[in-house]
Amino acid sequence: MKLILAGILILIGLFVIYRGFTTLTFKARGETIPVLGFLIPTQDWSLYTFGAAFVLLGIANTASPLRAQKIMRRAAY
Repeated sequence: MKLILAGILILIGLFVIYRGFTTLTFKARGETIPVLGFLIPTQDWSLYTFGAAFVLLGIANTASPLRAQKIMRRAAY
């Protein structure tokens, strides 16, 4: 069960990283774009800020199951 939950968290993290990269590389056209439930204005500053935030959150979400395993292994000793 823990392995399945870790796999799901890693997949969600990778998806958030992907959406962050697509937001970072988006060509600004129009008023706003919907990304992960947020309406992001299409100014360069907003795209860079939200894209970088999504990439960092995705990395944290991807690394959390791996860090939890390391902490649990360390606590067992």
